[in-house]
Amino acid sequence: ALKCFLLLEGAAMVNIQTTSFLAVLSMTALAVAMALQGLLKDLAAGIMLLVFRPYTVGDLVQAAQQYGRVTEIGMFETIFLSLDNKTIIVPNSQITIVTNLTTEDIIRVDVALKISHSASLRQAKEVLLRVAQECPMVLPDRAPQVLVSDTSELGRDLIIRAYVRSADYIPAPFWLREEALLALDDANVSLASMPLFYPYLKKEDQCPV
Repeated sequence: ALKCFLLLEGAAMVNIQTTSFLAVLSMTALAVAMALQGLLKDLAAGIMLLVFRPYTVGDLVQAAQQYGRVTEIGMFETIFLSLDNKTIIVPNSQITIVTNLTTEDIIRVDVALKISHSASLRQAKEVLLRVAQECPMVLPDRAPQVLVSDTSELGRDLIIRAYVRSADYIPAPFWLREEALLALDDANVSLASMPLFYPYLKKEDQCPV
């Protein structure tokens, strides 16, 4: 920097115009500063992650709209391995809200299903509760529940609520959903479906005026 200053001073002393050179130098410095700003933000965020450690390598987390296991925590970026085996690189400055699914040994899963209004609510709840109780991944000391979460013109929303080990957080909902659908089919409990509309009736099907 001192050499550049002396060079500019010497050029000015011999009447060489340095205005254009100074403008280019200023724009270059501004561009470099803006580029470094993002890196400094990532660096600061990386230091905070390493100090407070909201997650460690191997944890299953949801952060920066990504979901996967942490494989590396760097000074500028964090690397995730998604559930479909994709490597995701996220700048540390984009990681603001972190949901860590590994820190707790026990975690709750919710599986939603919608049954028809014509189906028996009591029967559906009994079938789904039996499925949850027979699931080998559901913890027996935390009794599962089947709750009515909502109702609409299409049907009634039920939720199977069960507690599993954090290691079973991924496979348990798939198991419960599949077994619940099979059990409802065996019990002849119909699921909700969209009503069929026929906006264009045949002429012979139309009501006479």
